[in-house]
Amino acid sequence: MTLRARLVLAFLALALVPLVLLALFTYAQMDFTLQRMSSRGVDSTLRAAVEVSKTSIVRLEATVRAQAETWAEALPEGTIEPERREAVRSALPASKIDFLEIYQLERGRWRRVDAVEPPGVLPLPRTDLSDRISEALAGDRVIRGSGDVLAGVWPATGSHAVVAGYRVPPDFFTGIERVGEGLGFYRRFAGVRDVYRVMLVGLMFLFVAALTAAAFLVAN
Repeated sequence: MTLRARLVLAFLALALVPLVLLALFTYAQMDFTLQRMSSRGVDSTLRAAVEVSKTSIVRLEATVRAQAETWAEALPEGTIEPERREAVRSALPASKIDFLEIYQLERGRWRRVDAVEPPGVLPLPRTDLSDRISEALAGDRVIRGSGDVLAGVWPATGSHAVVAGYRVPPDFFTGIERVGEGLGFYRRFAGVRDVYRVMLVGLMFLFVAALTAAAFLVAN
């Protein structure tokens, strides 16, 4: 081996040693970061959040459905007489609902004819649920994702329906959906993590091999 080749290889070794050390350090740091981002604790937390959200929704839906049925039985004619209005208002806090509404079917369309709120509750703009009554009665009798309410609906005698429900934040249902989407994104990231590791190692070896081959070409 000529002196020139020896010098080229020596300088190549001097260049490769810090490069390999830097590459190993970078790999270790990236692997540590990916491990922290995809830890079991995060996955467990997201799964628990999804389960808690689903359980809470199911319980709230069961509650508003049961309250709508109870009030439909208490108001069989689908009307609230003036002498009973205060009694109904006073009973709402015990029902744990935020509003009670009466709808009447006229000419194939539902129309709100009365509404009662618990005493001491600030009056808020009411969401008209007329367009959702028929769909809810034909389904599971729950109105969800309509404005800022979660309500149950139950038919009363004749052409009336009783709606009982909660007021929820405008982004309540969207936020619950985002929790589920976040869990899906996180699990997909956990699968991509191993691909990133292989790609990084492959790039390291490819760069070292290319630099070595270039050095041999120059030495010859």
